[in-house]
This record gives sequence, C-alpha cells and structure tokens, in this order.
Amino acid sequence: MSDSQTQDICAQDSENAKVKLQSPSWFKDLQLLPPEKIYSLNRQFKADDYEHKLDFAFPCYRDENGKPWVFPVVRQAETVLANDGSLNKKRLEPFGYKTFNSYALTLLLGENSSARVKNQAFTIQTIGLTGTIRTGAEFLVKCLKMTTVYGTEQNVDQVDKTFLEAGFQKYKTLRYFNNYTLSLDERGLLEDLARAPSRSVIFLQVSGHDPTGIDPSHELWEKIANIMKTNELFPFFYSGFQGFATGNLNEDAEPVRLFERQGLEFLCVQTFAWNFGLFNDRCGSLTIVLNDTNQINPVKSHLRDIITRLYSTPPSHGARIVAFILGDRMLSEEWTKTISAIADRLRKMRLYLREELQRLRAPGTWNHLTRQVGMFSYTGLRQIQVQHLKKQHHIYLLDDGRMNVSGLNLDNVQYIAMAINQTLTIIPPML
Repeated sequence: MSDSQTQDICAQDSENAKVKLQSPSWFKDLQLLPPEKIYSLNRQFKADDYEHKLDFAFPCYRDENGKPWVFPVVRQAETVLANDGSLNKKRLEPFGYKTFNSYALTLLLGENSSARVKNQAFTIQTIGLTGTIRTGAEFLVKCLKMTTVYGTEQNVDQVDKTFLEAGFQKYKTLRYFNNYTLSLDERGLLEDLARAPSRSVIFLQVSGHDPTGIDPSHELWEKIANIMKTNELFPFFYSGFQGFATGNLNEDAEPVRLFERQGLEFLCVQTFAWNFGLFNDRCGSLTIVLNDTNQINPVKSHLRDIITRLYSTPPSHGARIVAFILGDRMLSEEWTKTISAIADRLRKMRLYLREELQRLRAPGTWNHLTRQVGMFSYTGLRQIQVQHLKKQHHIYLLDDGRMNVSGLNLDNVQYIAMAINQTLTIIPPML
C-alpha cells in the first residue's frame, strides 16, 4: 500500500470519527433531576468538617454514642450462618424463604390469629419497603382493578410515586398531622376517609408513624375500621417499626389484628430494617389476609407472576437472619428485650429534650415531643429554622423538621436544646 493510500485511509477514518462525535445522542433530551433530599443532605453532612456536627436526618437507628448500631443477636446469627457449611448460594423460590414467611406472619398477626389458624392468611418474602409496596400495588391494579389510593398527608418518601408507577391512576392524601396544634388531626382524617369513594385503597402505617411519630388511639382505629368496612375501602398497611412505638410487639401490631378480627381483607407490608437493624439487607414481606380460603392459590399465582417479572426472587441473607433469631428461644427473648430497651431509650430521649427546652423557656410548647412515639419526631420547626440550625449549629434535620430521635443522647441533648432555643429566638415559631 502506497503512502498516499495510507494517508487517504487515515483521513477517511478521521472524518468518520468526526461524524460519530457530531452525531446526536439518544440521551440528549434528558434533563438532570434534582437529587433525593435525604441523600443530598447526607452528602452535605459528610462534607461538613465541623468536629461536633450532628445528624438527625438520615434514617438509621443510632446507639448512645451516635453510631449506627448492629443488634447483638444479629451478629450472633450471622456468625452461626456464616459457618454453616450446609448453606449455599442457590437462589430462593419467588416467594422467598418459607421459614421466614411463617415467622413474619406470626409476628404480625399473633399466635392465636384466626386467619392464620384457618389458612386465611399467608406471607411472602419481598424486597424492602419500596419493593414490597410496588409488588402489592401492582397486584391491586392488575388483579383487582383498583385505580385510586389514599395515603396520609405526611408519609414515607416516594410512596406516592411507587403507587403511581405501579399503575394507580390517582394518589390522594388524607389529613393526618395538624402543623399548628402539633397533634393528630382526627376529625380531618375521619372526614377524608368518609369521603373516599368505594374500592379506594387506603395506605396506613400501623405504629411509630414515619415521619410524625403520632399514632391513632385504639378508639380511633376502631372508627377507621368501621368507616372502611362500611364504605368498602381496601386497607393496605405498612408495619415497619413493630415494637419501637410502645416497646411491646403485640401492642404495636394491634391495629392490624383489629382489622383481622373484624373480618376485613387487607395487605400488609412488613420491613425488618428497623426492628432487626437490617437496613442494607432489603428484607421485607407482604402479608395477605382474605376471607375465602379457596382463593389462596389463585392469589398466590398472580403474585408469583408479578414477582417473576419484577425481580424474580428475593435475597436470602436477611430473611435467614430473622428466621434464625425468631426460631431460637434464647435469641428471640434477647431480641424482644432489645426492642423494649430501644423503645424505652427513645421515650427517655424525648423527655430529656422536652425538659431541657422547657428549662430554657424556648419559645413555643414542647409537650408534643413526648406525645409522639417511636423513631421519629415532628419537632414543629419550619424549613427556615431547620436551615439556620444547619448553618449556624451544624445540626442536620429534614426540611420538614423531622428528627431521628435515636440520634439524641446524654452528651448532645443540652446542645440541641440550646441551638433550638437560640434559633427560635432569632426566627420565632408561627403563632
């Protein structure tokens, strides 16, 4: 090949390269989406070089030293399972680990559950919270032809988008938390439920409401159940904090058990991120309670079809840990005591913060802190006050004022109260 031919080929290759570089991208019309608030705030916290910065935003349980905590029983279970030579990496069936499913069902409905004994309920292993909601939502849309879902005005992140992307046509809100009284809006909640058209899905949290920390009383749950039964509304529960609200596993599951005793059919999401500390194991379950045992297998067949298309099978690690702990009497008892101790610590931290704010005579009232339960508190702080806390005191909360109560400890509670007091002196609360 002559030098001139070689030069021609090189020139042609160069022109082709230019054409490729200049050709439009398939992705040219995509716009940058805003970052997820929680992860954006977490990055800001990590970038903050202040030595005594405090994180009350990111959702994980923290111990008395402010560190993410692994339950001792989980450590024990993982050690045993890691050394069990009989276990392998073979994938599970679409419904997951059967032993885990059995324990999850009993944990939710109780040993004496009529639905469980009569084979009117079953549980399947799923993937975390969002994956479980998506599975249940697709089932309701595709198989029961549901179109509208209601959720409390304050709710877990992304729940509205998850339902809509599963095929629901409308996501509507129920009044729940009154930002002026810092308490449950019982009248508004009942009125909105009563106005919901029949065949609407109602998505409700069972206990330790995220993000407000406010749960309905037993009497209010009875009124909710009666409205839903009379108006033919379909309950879809979320139980993510069982044990963290009262310290008692049975009491925290009572709303679901009330609906079961009244003969209502429902779905319930369970996650084990909080009450087992399995945040990165994506361990969830979906329980279905129905009145006609003849429909168990048809329902399962449709769920299996949905799951095999969504994610095929769930991971086994977290489910095996939960099943191992609940299946061992000593570990189960230790876990139950741990849950009770966590709930007690959360109550004490709320009380210490309230008392310190009252001692400082911080503007506003603070009784709502101890009326709330569980992991989270709606402090009543506005976005502008939250931003001031971050910039001036290096204290990180979500913009709506939600606080991860487990971040409080005896070493920082006075500093938090002082910072809130100073902030409210500069930026007064709404009257």
